[in-house]
Amino acid sequence: MKLTQRLKQSLEGLIYAVLRYPLTSIFLLATAIVNGLSIQMSGFDQYDRLLLTFIVGVLLSLVAQGMYERFFTDGKKRWLLAAGSVILAGVYYLTMLGAPDYSPVISIRTGVLALALVVAFIWVPTIKSKFQFDQSFLIVFKAFFTSLFFGAVIMLGVSLILGATDQLLFNVTYRAYPHAANIIFIIFAPMYFLSLIPKYHVDEGEVDQRVKWSRFLEVLVAYIIIPLVSVFTVILVLYILLNIRDEFWTDNLLEPMLVTYSIVVIFVYVLSGTLENKLVDHFKRIFPKVLLPIVLFQTIASFLKIQEEGLTHSRYFVILYGIFAIISGVLFSIYKGKKNGVVAILLMGLSIISIVPPVDAFSVSRRSQTEQLETVLIENEILIDGEIQRVTDISEQDRRLISNTTFYLYEMNYTEDITWIPENFSYYSDFEEVFGFSPYESRYDMDVPTYRSFYRAQQEPMNISNFDYMVQLNFGDNEDDRESEELLIKGETYRLGWMSEGREGFYLRDAADEEILFIGIEEIISELKESDSGRQGISQEKATFSATDNGKSMAVIINFFDLQERSGQENYNGDVYIMVGVED
Repeated sequence: MKLTQRLKQSLEGLIYAVLRYPLTSIFLLATAIVNGLSIQMSGFDQYDRLLLTFIVGVLLSLVAQGMYERFFTDGKKRWLLAAGSVILAGVYYLTMLGAPDYSPVISIRTGVLALALVVAFIWVPTIKSKFQFDQSFLIVFKAFFTSLFFGAVIMLGVSLILGATDQLLFNVTYRAYPHAANIIFIIFAPMYFLSLIPKYHVDEGEVDQRVKWSRFLEVLVAYIIIPLVSVFTVILVLYILLNIRDEFWTDNLLEPMLVTYSIVVIFVYVLSGTLENKLVDHFKRIFPKVLLPIVLFQTIASFLKIQEEGLTHSRYFVILYGIFAIISGVLFSIYKGKKNGVVAILLMGLSIISIVPPVDAFSVSRRSQTEQLETVLIENEILIDGEIQRVTDISEQDRRLISNTTFYLYEMNYTEDITWIPENFSYYSDFEEVFGFSPYESRYDMDVPTYRSFYRAQQEPMNISNFDYMVQLNFGDNEDDRESEELLIKGETYRLGWMSEGREGFYLRDAADEEILFIGIEEIISELKESDSGRQGISQEKATFSATDNGKSMAVIINFFDLQERSGQENYNGDVYIMVGVED
């Protein structure tokens, strides 16, 4: 009876969540449909943009519902807020149309916006309220992991059922698993999560119940997480004290380590805000004061890295986060957790600043990197009257700066709008021709290997009309000779394989083991070096290497090829399709 009652309550909670968050439910359903279409068919146009738009729509609708419940009772206001959420989601979709398909700008900007909206969802119920931000944060934290746990358990059960059905009854398509995960984690888990969020100013008794600490969570935070953070703090402080010197400030390990540490401290501080425990009290009294100097170290290190590498969008976010962490440490020290809502407002404000032009991370870093590259080129008389001149006699430091800056601008799709960089410029294949020196010798020390990856544009179809047989083969410079099974083509027996000793490459042999065709790996590497895999992959034509003789033909089509070069030595591995054809 208890199990039946609990199932009934859970179902009622899900129905209540749908009625309470109708627009959110629609956005979640739209997200699941887009995901389902992507699972079912490859090359679904606009998938990324639609997915990100619906995710933003989900979060906007949650904030809108929270604002309605906190400030209004008129049903018309609810639908006006919902309409505003839809309009804002549509505007966000339109802003993405102008961005390149493979630019990281879209995903980073969406991630930052999502963070701001999640914080707003937690903060809105506490505005001018007797409830604290810490309490709302704890409720959301517990609801998230509860829904995630139930979603994972259900997914495990569904996977076992599908596996048993596939083995014992009939074949189950492999797409059934991602479809099941899509429904469970995009529809069920979020709605179950929302069913655990109380109406703060209606169900105050339920709020009081949900902010209670379970013994398990108290032990986890007070006796496991906080001691571990304390030990790590001692190690971090000792590292800083023992290694303060010039190189210390530009150590690539320092910056991410300090950022990660400060994030963990702030998260644990806010999470434990309502926990009454002696260890937690010591943590909240001491750690804000420890946080301040450590974050100052991190911010100084970031500014020094700017002097060395210029301002990129990632360093913009790091510095902005450093400012946030410093102010948070001061507030934690002064108010002792009573004003954590102010920290939430600060985080939301800085997040919005970082993604809204012209002061956003991408606009600022784009201007900074472009100006830095232009300055060093003019100083070295490489850029003259808007034209780049090939040179070789410049300092190693300037070579590295030119290489790194150009690489960043190329990866961010900014080179297309710089008038003095050639049209359709490819960093991998055009840099040396344009600037006069290799980018790899400049970006890395000579004893550090350089890596290049090539892959075939998957959206382009393969022409197999002139071939009789196709096999897939993995290969590498450290692989032994590999042979596929014997091929029987038009009554004749052939053998196809990979040769690694002596000559390295792919061969086709007859039944007497006489070589008919051979495609060497040196030819493939030489041709690939002239290609730019870029963000869309190399074309079908450039990925295909062919050989013919006496009516026999063989084609090697690259799926992916990884090349490592170090001190003149090349190491490689890859995956190919090999097609064989025999004329009548």
